[in-house]
Amino acid sequence: MKILSNYIKTAGVLLAVILAGSCTDHDEVREKTNTLKLLVSSHSFLAPDQPDKYPSTHAVGLFSLDKNMNQTNLLNNQKAISNGSKWYLDKNCEVRLGEDSVNAYAYYPYDPNMQSDEWLRINTGKTDYMYGLHDIEEYGYINYTQPIADIKMRHAMCMLKLDIRPILEQGCTVSHIYIEGADPVHPIYSTGQINMFTDETGSLQVLDGEMECEIDETGQKALLYMIPCKGVAINITVIVNGRTYTLPVKDLNFGQGMVQNFWLGFDVAEENLYLKGVNIVPWEDGAESDLSTSYK
Repeated sequence: MKILSNYIKTAGVLLAVILAGSCTDHDEVREKTNTLKLLVSSHSFLAPDQPDKYPSTHAVGLFSLDKNMNQTNLLNNQKAISNGSKWYLDKNCEVRLGEDSVNAYAYYPYDPNMQSDEWLRINTGKTDYMYGLHDIEEYGYINYTQPIADIKMRHAMCMLKLDIRPILEQGCTVSHIYIEGADPVHPIYSTGQINMFTDETGSLQVLDGEMECEIDETGQKALLYMIPCKGVAINITVIVNGRTYTLPVKDLNFGQGMVQNFWLGFDVAEENLYLKGVNIVPWEDGAESDLSTSYK
């Protein structure tokens, strides 16, 4: 599995975009010499802890820009969809490349009301926001003589991953897990924006109250996608066997594109929730992470 994981992480998903000026309702694809080749990095879309499972129903939005980073009409929030093995343009839309050189960027998830803007709206919760810009240094600008658009998607958020297996191994039941900020001077955020060209965050709104984590389909881990922030303290509230337990954790840095791991333990005799370990790793290595750091 690890070999397959590494292969997928380095591969791109090739999307052939036919160059004309219309959209059709069928899936026929015709090859042309000036076909735009769109490479969207695949590893960013892999499910957490399932590095060999490629998602089947993701869609990104595409925009094109001139050399001054102003919008052009070539790609104007064009929707591209993954069917599990390849990417294709929605309704088989066709786009024509000309002599004018353009840049391109993509964002996820697709929003039909998205305007060409360098800012992407983000919310702490269940959504893994992503974005990526064409690699000009490697390929140069896009035109009919250079038709490759290579977009490497980046995670906008920090993923909190809470391992509750040690609690389950004690014969206990975990029904809910919540996260809330514990330091008003260094808060965590509920909503905001991130600049897709500079990674700067803005328009941040402090999280008021708790945010519930999503327990995954295995029932062994809980996930929450957090807006990046530094030097924060949080309270982790866990409902074990119908009883509420709160665990304070401080001095955390939720970095963009990182996975913050928590291993939760539970002493049945003492009815005590505790933190067995904590670490933070790059997102692409998150599925390989093991308990390596004790928390004191």
